[in-house]
Amino acid sequence: MTWRGKGSARPAASRASGQARRAMAAGVSSRRANSITILAQGKPVGSVDPATGIFRKRCRASVHMLRKPVGWALDIQSLDAAERAGATLVQIEDLESDRMYTATIKSIYDNGILLNRGFGEQLLLPLDKWTVRDSQQLSLWGGA
Repeated sequence: MTWRGKGSARPAASRASGQARRAMAAGVSSRRANSITILAQGKPVGSVDPATGIFRKRCRASVHMLRKPVGWALDIQSLDAAERAGATLVQIEDLESDRMYTATIKSIYDNGILLNRGFGEQLLLPLDKWTVRDSQQLSLWGGA
């Protein structure tokens, strides 16, 4: 019997080519509009722009920023996948305050604190190690 519905009944990983299958296993989902979607625990968590080498994440500090110790934690799988996709910088945009937190991946590996609080292995970079710009600074410089 032939499948006649839209798309395929097979999971995405089995439909994908060998290269795409390896990318999915590595935590990279797809290339869209010049960016590469990064996965952690099988879910999209951000994207890498290979032209700029920036891994961008959009988060809400009230939900995602750690309080003790204060800082941002990133899934090690997503960091590895972002680095393989060409990222050298991480930018976290806080959707609540319009602040942009930036750090190098090297700094996260060198200064990060390894932790696992039930969401897989993560590296926490304390807040004082991030470069922080607010929305007013961004608008003065014409964006990013």
